[in-house]
Amino acid sequence: MLPTVRVVTDSCASIPDALLAEQHIIMVPYYVHIGAKSYRDLIDMPRDAFYEYLARATELPKTGTPSPGDYLSAYRQAAAEGAEAIVSVHMTSLGSGGYQTACIARDMARQEFPRLAVEVIDTRNVAMCQGWIALEAARAARQSAGLSEVMALVQQLIPRVRMIQTADTLRYLYMGGRIGRAQHLFGSLLNIKPLISMEDGIIVALGTARSR
Repeated sequence: MLPTVRVVTDSCASIPDALLAEQHIIMVPYYVHIGAKSYRDLIDMPRDAFYEYLARATELPKTGTPSPGDYLSAYRQAAAEGAEAIVSVHMTSLGSGGYQTACIARDMARQEFPRLAVEVIDTRNVAMCQGWIALEAARAARQSAGLSEVMALVQQLIPRVRMIQTADTLRYLYMGGRIGRAQHLFGSLLNIKPLISMEDGIIVALGTARSR
């Protein structure tokens, strides 16, 4: 039996397919644009294929936010499957338009389904930090938590989840214009890897690590 509170998130959350199915989470894909072609993240373009392409790319691919219609389709699916409420979980609004786009879809869903409650969450984070919040919300919903309980849990988790990450190579920072040629060359020679995190929805540098 499906929970009456459903969680919707997007492919930025990096949740494996098995967990999406187990927790009854509906995933909306972002888009990956390579040249004139567009691919749905994790559907047309699995991550292993993406990283395979990236390793030989001379130009970085671009990403595209799902449309309001994409999110609305997910909300319609949840409603058709008996949901009474939706918690829509998204990456930081300071790094993507996904949150704002989902808000537009929420307003459209409220007109189409007046009795359906839709709450859109800005996690102020990215990647699996967003994913953990979506997973915990879905687990609570599966244990019969109501909308107010799920929302309270999400608000508790947002300031407690933190990402600390290192870039294995400076190549993509250089290709994306984040660092200059000299920084790229110097850092690569010394095996310097930047450490980054998130603070209040913004990516910040914590320092550097030097590998052998």
